[in-house]
Amino acid sequence: MNGTLTLFLGFEFSSGTLYAFGIFNLFFALIPHFSKDIQELFNKETTKSAGNDFERTRNSEEPVNYPYLITRYKAALVDGIILILTFACLMILVQDSEFGRPTAFVVYVIFVLLYEPLMIVLFSGTIGHKSLSIQVKSFNDQTQNVKFPQALLRNLIKITLGWLSFITIGFGDDHRAIHDLAGNSIVLYEEKTVYNRH
Repeated sequence: MNGTLTLFLGFEFSSGTLYAFGIFNLFFALIPHFSKDIQELFNKETTKSAGNDFERTRNSEEPVNYPYLITRYKAALVDGIILILTFACLMILVQDSEFGRPTAFVVYVIFVLLYEPLMIVLFSGTIGHKSLSIQVKSFNDQTQNVKFPQALLRNLIKITLGWLSFITIGFGDDHRAIHDLAGNSIVLYEEKTVYNRH
């Protein structure tokens, strides 16, 4: 998401810095997709059983409570493809129109800013989340969807930090990213039993 937005800005303003930043984000977004070593590392999930933590790989029969990095990466990749296709469609529609390009830019930025928050508020997840059978819920009450202001803040942090926002996933049992912490949200598998933390 961060990469596609900055590439669009680089295209719009002919900025080499924005081009480089967008390519940097997209490059590191694609590394886990092609690197077998990193995939093996990311394919480990953690869960809790009788108060003890243990690791397992995805081919295990054990249920996993919280999706780990590779699952969330794949969901973000699906959403990134949707954003790229949206950008491509807008460029085709406006072509070289001097009036159309600024309008397309505004429409695309609005779409990037509101796509994920609205999908989370209304459907507890984006198309990417749903394709991986995961959902975004309120951290305090996992039966409730995230409120719009929290979902918007969550998305702004995610866009600003890019893939760095996922750096905290490995530090806690519930695998919350920085944008989850900021938006008071948690990502769960859809079949997971939910808990009220109050």
